[in-house]
Amino acid sequence: MSPINLDQMLARLDAKIQGEYIYLVSSRIPKDVHVFATVAEDEGTTCVIAREDAEAAGYQITDIYTRITLRVESSPQAVGLTSAVAQALSARSIPCNVIAGFYHDHIFVPKRMTDDAIELLRDLSKQAQGWL
Repeated sequence: MSPINLDQMLARLDAKIQGEYIYLVSSRIPKDVHVFATVAEDEGTTCVIAREDAEAAGYQITDIYTRITLRVESSPQAVGLTSAVAQALSARSIPCNVIAGFYHDHIFVPKRMTDDAIELLRDLSKQAQGWL
């Protein structure tokens, strides 16, 4: 994969809604529950699971997040994409949590702010297209 700069990544940014998720701290997740991501910390293991799976397993749900996948050619060595997205969302008071995969970054925003986040990401991409 050839390196591309931040402006190119932002211009090509394609934000896709990938469903609703919850964050859960638990050491025992039923085998039939698909875990999207885990983060092991000293205090416990955080699991990110689909809302439907959480409901089916009987977990108490308090906060619901929308997973937005940033579909753009990137890599773990790409510089600035996560920061630019987080700063843009922060400027509009939209909280986000980022989980980076090898191929894509995934951001989680409160469900009630999904439409605003998607609109902002599309605007950011359009703005970056003008820079090229």
